[in-house]
Amino acid sequence: MAVSFTFYVTSVAALGKVAQALAPFLQADDCLSLSGDLGAGKTTFTAALVRALGLADSVTSPSFNLLHEYSEPCKDVQPAVPIVYHFDTYRLENSANFIASALDDYFGQALCIVEWGDLISDILPPSTIFLRFTYADSDTCTEIVNTKRLLEIVIPTTLWQQRQERGQNLVKLSEELKAKRREI
Repeated sequence: MAVSFTFYVTSVAALGKVAQALAPFLQADDCLSLSGDLGAGKTTFTAALVRALGLADSVTSPSFNLLHEYSEPCKDVQPAVPIVYHFDTYRLENSANFIASALDDYFGQALCIVEWGDLISDILPPSTIFLRFTYADSDTCTEIVNTKRLLEIVIPTTLWQQRQERGQNLVKLSEELKAKRREI
């Protein structure tokens, strides 16, 4: 079982609101698995989340490098986590190649964000938080500025039970959107 939240987002700013709501829930050894079509917002969300965690690094897709590390704190801010490892498994294609590259050694060492995590789901830590980005309204445009997305966040029940107080921002944002019946 798991606890899930679904957000209907229509802009980069909206993704930022969801990232700000998720950030207080996270801790330094968590793993996030991001999945969705090309251009669905995985890297854009990661950039917003890294900023919401108090890190100033410029976030880009690690498609060719496979891994980026972010650890530069924002000025006058104590980061919520000291290091974020950002992976892209698209070119690796499967968990065997991920392991062969020794990238699984990073799990548990810092907050790990894995784009295309569904390609290596069999080796992700059991407490992984899953984020699924899909196009809403059959929209397949790759420009997030003018398109609508559904972002589903699935948190393992045991993790939610341990940190429920820290997840109240997600609950509040979700309830606010239901009450107002509007998009963010």
